[in-house]
Amino acid sequence: MNLYEYQDLKYREFNQKIVNTKYPMIGVRIPILRQLAKNITYEEFIKESSLNTYEEVMLLGMLIPKIKDEAKRIKAIKDYIKYIDCWSLCDTFCSNLKFIKKDLDKYYSFIINYLSKSKIYYIRFGLVMLLKYVQEDKYWDDILNRILLITNNDYYVQMATAWLLSEMAVYNKERIFLYANKLNPMIKKMLYQKMKDSYRIA
Repeated sequence: MNLYEYQDLKYREFNQKIVNTKYPMIGVRIPILRQLAKNITYEEFIKESSLNTYEEVMLLGMLIPKIKDEAKRIKAIKDYIKYIDCWSLCDTFCSNLKFIKKDLDKYYSFIINYLSKSKIYYIRFGLVMLLKYVQEDKYWDDILNRILLITNNDYYVQMATAWLLSEMAVYNKERIFLYANKLNPMIKKMLYQKMKDSYRIA
């Protein structure tokens, strides 16, 4: 697959300004990558791809939900997380894993354990997965307790934490306001700004 056939140089220039990644960018828009993902399997792509570019890594993440065998799919997720080095690859990948919401009890422990990791994008993966797929309050005590144990103060971890808490505030604003007093002041500031910007929080 030659991704350079779909190159958009203006898009690459724009993306390079907002995404800080070690991978060279070709400049292929996400809707095109999603269209290409419909016509290839994970196994086929792994065999033919070098995974040397941002778009190849992005495309790989779109193929993982197509894996039928659950054990192989979980392994592929674990392997993929090692490639993540920027917010864009992380957040787009999380958006691809919609199947997890249908069976959250099975995957919750797998997701939440990433909050105890040390690497930036391991932690962000866990946080973004929680904000996208966990709304049930039966998980809240565990989530809120684990957030307080995160010691990585990287911007992308802190912003994801604030984002997650702002999503939780949609369901229980008063509880999150009280909880905010336990937070790192920077995360608390980010959280309040997220809540202020949200059209779903009065």
